[in-house]
Amino acid sequence: MQIAVPLALPRTGLPAAGTLLVHATGTAPPLAFSKAGTGLWSVSEASFHFRPQRADGSPASIGGFDADALLSTGEPTLLGDFTIAG
Repeated sequence: MQIAVPLALPRTGLPAAGTLLVHATGTAPPLAFSKAGTGLWSVSEASFHFRPQRADGSPASIGGFDADALLSTGEPTLLGDFTIAG
C-alpha cells in the first residue's frame, strides 16, 4: 500500500559546499489495521517539485522543475516502526 504524505518544506538556503539538509513536516491519512503486530514505515523513493527563487523571493528565470529521489543500492529504507494494538 502506498500512502501520499503532503509535506511542508520551509525555505532552505543553499550551502556553498557540502550536504543540503531539508527539514519537512506533514501528515499521512488515517490507516486501519485488521491484526495486532508491528508496522514498518519505510521509503524507497520520493518526488519533489522545486520552484527556485531569488534572494528577494521573486521567481528565478529558470522556472520550476521536478526531481525524483531514489536510494542507492544498500541504503537503508526503514524510517521507523510502530506497534499495532489489538
